[in-house]
Amino acid sequence: MPKVRILLACMLLLLLSVGAMAQAQGEPQVLCGNLSADDCALLQTASTNMSALTSGTMSANLAFAGTMDGSPADFGFDIAATWTGAGIGLSPEQSLDLASADPTAIINNAVSGIANFNGSLSFTITPPPGDATLPGPITLDLRLVDSIGYINFDSLAMFGAMMGPGFPTGWGGTNLVDLFTQLGPMLGSMTGDMSGMTGTTEVTPVPQEEVARVMGIANQYITISRDGGTFNFTVDLAGLLNDPEIQSMMEAQGGEAMSAQDLADLQNASVTASMTLTGDNQFIQDITINLAAETEGEPFTMAGTISFSDHNAAPLVTAPDGATVVTTEELMQGLGGVMGGA
Repeated sequence: MPKVRILLACMLLLLLSVGAMAQAQGEPQVLCGNLSADDCALLQTASTNMSALTSGTMSANLAFAGTMDGSPADFGFDIAATWTGAGIGLSPEQSLDLASADPTAIINNAVSGIANFNGSLSFTITPPPGDATLPGPITLDLRLVDSIGYINFDSLAMFGAMMGPGFPTGWGGTNLVDLFTQLGPMLGSMTGDMSGMTGTTEVTPVPQEEVARVMGIANQYITISRDGGTFNFTVDLAGLLNDPEIQSMMEAQGGEAMSAQDLADLQNASVTASMTLTGDNQFIQDITINLAAETEGEPFTMAGTISFSDHNAAPLVTAPDGATVVTTEELMQGLGGVMGGA
């Protein structure tokens, strides 16, 4: 559906326009547009410092409003997170090549990251009004402490009611290092079995120099102004997506070129964003994104905010009180029983 394709393209370009969120490894790329060299250096310093954070807290919300095929399509996401440690990161090249990478290498990378990372994550989705699948907001609460991954089953009570009295309650956890270590050989075997299947899709790796080239092209279609510690971005979305090089890249990655109608709809799209730095200009404090567009005669908007705090000074993440921790063997046995009884 054109609206969905345009929305996804807008989301991707909004992420580009706010100038490089923290990357797992290496110095992040930033979009400087028409900024002076000194102002661009401020963005580069803050983004580089964000990529090197060893702890912090983050909150985010993203809200969509509008109609799709004549029905209300309002929904939103809310995220709250705290972390300490270097993170469970992949380099940009690795993260873009997961589907074609060696599962053993992915497992080893994850195990290494988990052992040095503690964090908590709360994710809430608010479905459109009248949604029969999710009648109300649902929250997923997760923690990772000393290699033990925890989930709060009470926050998933809606699903528990559907699955019956055997659904767990309270906090439960298991050692993720042990789990991934035992799953590694199994995933490797599954990948080998699937390698001969027809219809499988191979993901083309996107090297870092290609990312830099996209950033360079995007810079031509972004206007940035600075007001103290806040940088305001305006994106010429139609121009960017109509750029021959961008069109070629989209097609090379298996995507579709934007149609004439898509581009006509985007001519009137409003895409803006802002990034506010901390008082000392050393870190990113807030990012806002706003999109307003109309496709197929139906208007829709997207608005979001991402806030960072406690830079390199996050509170300690602790294991939830009273959590039930099971071994990998117990977990697999439990899952086998659930699947067998389904």
